[in-house]
Amino acid sequence: MTEVDELDATVLTTSTSSSSSSAVRRKYDTFFSVSREKKIILATLCLGNFFTSTFYACIAVFFPSFAASKGASGTDVGLVFGIMQLVMFVFNFVWGLTIHNIGTKFMYVSGIGVAGGAAALMGILEFCPNPSFVAMCFLVRLVEGLGAAAVVTASFTIIADEFPKSVSTMFGICETFSGLGFMLGPVIGSGLFQLGGFMAPFIILGVAVLVVGAVATYTLPLNKTTRGRDFGTFRTYIRIPAVLITLLCVFTITSGLGFIDAAYSAHLRRFLPSTTLLSLVFLIPTAVYFFFAPVLGYLLDRFGRAWEFMLAGGVFTAVAYLLMGPSPIFPDYVHVLWVIIIGNIFMGFGVGLQLIPPFGRNLKTAIENGFPETIDTYGMVSGSLNSAVSLGAFLGPTIGGALFDGYGFEWTLTGFSVMQIAVTLVTAALFIWIRYRRRRTLGLEADPYERLDGPTVKVETKDGGTVSAGLTDGRSGKVKTPDGSTVSVDLTDGRPGKVEGPTVSMGLTDGPTAKLWTTDGSTVSMRLTDGPTVFMRLTDGQNVSMGLIDGPTAKLWTTDCPTVSMRLTDGQTGLLGMTDGRLFRLGPDGPTASGWELFLAASTMV
Repeated sequence: MTEVDELDATVLTTSTSSSSSSAVRRKYDTFFSVSREKKIILATLCLGNFFTSTFYACIAVFFPSFAASKGASGTDVGLVFGIMQLVMFVFNFVWGLTIHNIGTKFMYVSGIGVAGGAAALMGILEFCPNPSFVAMCFLVRLVEGLGAAAVVTASFTIIADEFPKSVSTMFGICETFSGLGFMLGPVIGSGLFQLGGFMAPFIILGVAVLVVGAVATYTLPLNKTTRGRDFGTFRTYIRIPAVLITLLCVFTITSGLGFIDAAYSAHLRRFLPSTTLLSLVFLIPTAVYFFFAPVLGYLLDRFGRAWEFMLAGGVFTAVAYLLMGPSPIFPDYVHVLWVIIIGNIFMGFGVGLQLIPPFGRNLKTAIENGFPETIDTYGMVSGSLNSAVSLGAFLGPTIGGALFDGYGFEWTLTGFSVMQIAVTLVTAALFIWIRYRRRRTLGLEADPYERLDGPTVKVETKDGGTVSAGLTDGRSGKVKTPDGSTVSVDLTDGRPGKVEGPTVSMGLTDGPTAKLWTTDGSTVSMRLTDGPTVFMRLTDGQNVSMGLIDGPTAKLWTTDCPTVSMRLTDGQTGLLGMTDGRLFRLGPDGPTASGWELFLAASTMV
């Protein structure tokens, strides 16, 4: 299967309005360009992210000391925190593979209800007898993990379904509120604990989460369900190398973060005895992530380049691990506070660069490999990604804690840096392989699409022919045929194209009509007819029609045989890169990726 880079060209559509012959359509949406209903949906998801992350962060401040007063050991406290992530690791998969039957809205609302109820119930454990306190904490956190897994899986799926043109942008906005919750959580938790004791943070934040769930019943879109896909489909998805590497990147960064959350504050006290200053340094990565996440999401939707961002994130994170210790490999004069601060800033950028791109990238990977744009695919992608996050958050503190006991904080972070470097090198190797190695795709050897001048892409076919197409800033593109001739397309404002040697140019004329002049003087005219159908009539009497029927389905007919441009011949499959970054597989039988279906069939036009 072929990976492609996202294209950043503007998509042009022909308009039937007499006032304009063409209209420019965005290939991505921003918060300000979406409808009011979608803004409300996004706001609901952001509120859910804020309160759930606030609750998760707040208990780290006061729970360990209170649990110790109840007779719990440090190991018990660590397991109480870790059991939730372990449950989420398992059930993210389960919810992701069953969301097509349960429905997105029902899963989100019920999940947030379970998580909020369990959070409030946690406060009542203040009155639990000491011998059973730890066991009851385990039980409540287990239930909370079930609900939290449903919430994050449904949230990711709703984002993909409601904002298909701007998944990374909207995901980045939601992650901004997650970062805000993690920043304010310790402050809110400690304040509520001082005002009302152990019960207050759990009851108040638990009720706040339940209120968000109640609001979601009115603001989220109706349940969307689709016909289920068998487990074999998930096995196909998880075996895609690009998916495995992306999940490995996510696991690596979250395992490191899990260890840092558990051990960093004690290490920082060597440099900062003041609790206030320590808290400020501890929050630097979260603050950087808070401001960087929406910007990165926009850049991903605007320019693509997910792999490049993830590689940069690996480098930032590896350097951050070495500086946050700082590592013992550095001389003593490097072991100062300002170096640690720089390391924390690098960590904030590294986390964003490795956690924001994977969701959109894996969605594109799945679609490019033939999965439909349905709830099935969205749930499968979000479930597997969140499982990788939870597994890293569980194993990071567990394995890191064992290494910490044997080697200390600095050497443990150095080990995480080595692991991050190794994963980054593997990711770079896959990226190069995707970019430059020839791979077999349904009988056709094709190089991955690569950028040429501006947003131009190229495919080299099995027999050595080359097909390139793209819209540059001048709204023009070229198609090179195997015999060396060139077809250029110029979409101009009301001006036809020109004929220059072995060149065919096409331009939009006045009204919704386009004409194509060939080098032998024949003419192909294209006109929009009733409905969203485009007919092209050749001068020899043949007809070629391309129309959108039954929603997002397109069909092509030729009058002689299923052989058209882009080197589509009998039995072969071609590749066509669209300006919005999607990849289509064209063939006599094959549906494309990305939800659109292109069929080539021989028929006679009347």
